[in-house]
Amino acid sequence: MDNTNVNALPQRDGWRALFRTLGRLRLPWLWIIVGLSVNILLNTFLLKLPNLTADLLSGNLSGTTTTKAIWFYVEVGGLSLLAFAGQAQAQAYSVRKARGSVWRRMLGMKMDYFDRHDPSNLMSAITNDASAAVTNFVNIILYLIPDIYYVAAALLRIHQYHWILALSCFALLPLKYLYALILGKKMQVASARVYGRIGVLTSYLADRISHLPLIKTYTNEAAEGANGEQAAAGLYDANMKLVCIDNISTGISAVIDILQKFVVIVVAVILLQRKQIDIAMWLAFFLFAQNLFPNMDEIFSLWIKIKGMHGEFHRIIEVMDGDPEQTDGAPFPETGDIRFEHVTFSYPGTDSPAIEDATFTVPRGSAMAIVGLCGSGKTTTVSLLERFYTPDEGHVCIGDTDISTLALGDFRRHLAYVQQGADVLGGTLREALTYGIAREVRDEEIFSAAEKTGFSEYLALCGNDLSTEIAPGGQSMSGGQGQRLVLTREVLRGGDIILMDEPTSALDVRVSAKIQEMIDELFADKTRILITHDLDYAQRYGRIIVMENGRIVGDGTHEDLLRSCETYRRMNEHAGEEAAQ
Repeated sequence: MDNTNVNALPQRDGWRALFRTLGRLRLPWLWIIVGLSVNILLNTFLLKLPNLTADLLSGNLSGTTTTKAIWFYVEVGGLSLLAFAGQAQAQAYSVRKARGSVWRRMLGMKMDYFDRHDPSNLMSAITNDASAAVTNFVNIILYLIPDIYYVAAALLRIHQYHWILALSCFALLPLKYLYALILGKKMQVASARVYGRIGVLTSYLADRISHLPLIKTYTNEAAEGANGEQAAAGLYDANMKLVCIDNISTGISAVIDILQKFVVIVVAVILLQRKQIDIAMWLAFFLFAQNLFPNMDEIFSLWIKIKGMHGEFHRIIEVMDGDPEQTDGAPFPETGDIRFEHVTFSYPGTDSPAIEDATFTVPRGSAMAIVGLCGSGKTTTVSLLERFYTPDEGHVCIGDTDISTLALGDFRRHLAYVQQGADVLGGTLREALTYGIAREVRDEEIFSAAEKTGFSEYLALCGNDLSTEIAPGGQSMSGGQGQRLVLTREVLRGGDIILMDEPTSALDVRVSAKIQEMIDELFADKTRILITHDLDYAQRYGRIIVMENGRIVGDGTHEDLLRSCETYRRMNEHAGEEAAQ
């Protein structure tokens, strides 16, 4: 199983990367500021508690003191309720905004990013990581600043009683700082590993669930069960390390808290015996200490949580720092042929180029087929034209304009893509037929386009109800129906350049022939580029490019290539042998 980045140390992310990512997540700062303000106001009220309680414990039960106490507790209760409500809203809305930001960033990423990262693994960056990391971040903001404010204000009050009392509160501060520093680093690494393991388990389950028929066909349930347990065990081990660090932190904090309280009580008793403070001051100080030290502990524990949160943000930082596609640029040229000029391209992490020194021109409005054995570079050629990847050398142009300088959205709206199998997302028929079309599409347009593609027969079976639900990938339809749906969508979309990657290879011979004829008829006036292993289909396009090991080894008509291209002759001979069998 893939353990990519599970053990990667997050220290390389750095604080700058964390803050940069937080700025990109478009968090609801207004809600966070409101929640922070309410918590500060609540702590301001709590600063009055020790003196008020000391007055009551000293026997002052006058009507004014009692009334103040009642109103004080009512106000604190109301503010506490408001603080909890604000915290819940700030957390939920922040997670929602963060998930949306990470998802939009993924959508805008270059395709080579997904070649290096498992998309199923990345799912947990949106689900688990965003929820845990952002929730902890909001909690830290809502509590760290109010806690610091309370501690500072309380120490000022205590200093007014006696400066030695204030000084005694810092007796074990160096020890607290040391343990927070050490455990904070360990928490950061442990958190990153936990969420890396969550990604591995998510990726494994998503892949296996989508291939359950394969697992059952090969009766491999036992092996896959063991693999699943292994992935779960990896997450368990990482979680236990995190729990261990958390338990150590809690234990150390409790011991330091007991020692700290012992120190200040002894100091206060000594000052009381020397009559340097009175009983009311002693009571107020003791009550301050009940809230002061938990708040001080919270500040140090929040530091550990900050480091843990930093680890939780590890993959989110990686996504948000990924290389996005360049979207700005010039409008699509009204005229111009498609030109590849000495294009060379290698996929990340590979030694040999997938395309090497490819040069050819497709005149506007013409048709061309690309053939070759598997791995020859056919699909990569089309991917470069779609700007999924950028050439390492050379240029892909429309006319004299390099396509990398064109506005990406405008450029891709001029492309239509028909590939092997129906490329359809789940949803309603209307959503599938109008997917990616920005303008409003009337029902009449849909039915008219469906008549041209023959998809009207399927619509009739559905009662012409465009709200009918279809399964993801068009699995609720036959192969021919799915391809007709895709063709209908492309007719509605109206692209100028039709890119076809084995559009009929998954269909039976009869349906394949009909779809091929339909494509040629529907897009006769468009620029068409066909990738296929079907040499009979390729011959219909007149011009054929032959690729082998990333290089163009033939370019011409069927007859020209039979005379001049050894690779093409071998492919025809092999196709003839298969047909004879």
